[in-house]
Amino acid sequence: MRNKLWVLILAPLLFFLVVGGLFGISPTMRAYVYREFSYQLVADRLDTPEDVRRFVYENASVLKARKAWPGSKETVIYSNPWYYLERGEAFCDQLDVVMGTILAKKGIESFIAWYIDKETGVSPHSVLMVLEREGGRNIYDPLVEEGLLLPPENYYFRRALGFAPNWTNAFARFVPHYFIYLYQDFYLWMLGPRVPSITEATKHYGPPAAESSPELLLYYKARNYYLYEREARFDYHAGLLMNYMPGSENGVAYRAHVMMPREGW
Repeated sequence: MRNKLWVLILAPLLFFLVVGGLFGISPTMRAYVYREFSYQLVADRLDTPEDVRRFVYENASVLKARKAWPGSKETVIYSNPWYYLERGEAFCDQLDVVMGTILAKKGIESFIAWYIDKETGVSPHSVLMVLEREGGRNIYDPLVEEGLLLPPENYYFRRALGFAPNWTNAFARFVPHYFIYLYQDFYLWMLGPRVPSITEATKHYGPPAAESSPELLLYYKARNYYLYEREARFDYHAGLLMNYMPGSENGVAYRAHVMMPREGW
C-alpha cells in the first residue's frame, strides 16, 4: 500500500519533469532533469562512499587535472555540482559537494566539515563526514591521494553544508537506466550553441560564463558520455574533437583535457 502511494505521488511529478524537459518547455528544466538523472546513474553504479570519493577525485580533482592540463581556469563556486564534473576541476569543498550530492541519491546522509586551525582560525581544507546507518561517522577526504589529510591535534572540525535524502531528489530512482541514456542523447543533441565556458567563469555562486564554440560543444558531449561510461559515444565525439581545428589554442586544451581520463579506461 505504501509503495502504491509513493507511485501515485511521484508519477505526476516525474511525468511533468520529463515531458517538460523532452519538449523543451524550459531549457532550465531540461538541464535540471538531466542533472538529476546523472547523479542517480552515478550513485547506482557506485557501491560505497569510498567508491564515490574515488570517482569524484578521478574526475574532478583540481590537483589531478592540472597535472595533465596546466591552464588558466578560474576558481569559482557554483550551485550545480555536475558542472564540476563536466569542467573536470574542483577544489576540496567543491569535491565534498559533489560527493554529498551523489551520496544523498544513495540514501546516505553527510555534511561538510571544515578543518579549522586552532591558532589562526583559518580553514585550509575540508572533508566530508558521512553518517553511517549504524550511527557512526566516517571521514572521507576527497584529496587523500594528494597527502592533504591534516594532523587532527592542530585543528578542530566545524560543521558546514549538509546533504540528506529527501522527496525532491528521489524521483530519478524510479527511472530505468535505458531511459536515462536516451534522455542523455536528447539533452546533448539539444545542447548549444552557447555552452558554459571551462576557461572563464563568473565569480562566486553565479552561473558559468557562456560562449559559442564548436570545439567546446564537442568537449561537453564527449565529457558527458565519458561520465556516463558510454565508451562508443565517447570515442566518437572525442575523435571529432581530436580532428577539429588542430591549430585552435582552445581546441588543443579541450582535447588534452577530455582525453586525460581515457588513459585509464
